[in-house]
Amino acid sequence: MFNMEKCKLLIWDLDETKVAKRKAESNIAILVKGGAGYIRSHTCVELLNAGKGIVLLDNFMNSNEEVINRIHKITGKTFPVYAVDINYRRKQ
Repeated sequence: MFNMEKCKLLIWDLDETKVAKRKAESNIAILVKGGAGYIRSHTCVELLNAGKGIVLLDNFMNSNEEVINRIHKITGKTFPVYAVDINYRRKQ
């Protein structure tokens, strides 16, 4: 559940030792929607090279699944990929 107080602490607490400790303790992945597209695939490469974890979502409607292999080849890192369409709406 979202905790606004915790969020405020993360934003405003600039004590470097506390920030470094939080970074070491956290295991956060960045969700990249449309990550197989041209711009976001480059973003994924930069995030992975910066040591960040990613979770890639794409419906591959306007992109190619080969992009995932290229990201892996460039970075040497693995990451979860989900082929989903989050714009799907159930007919009523």
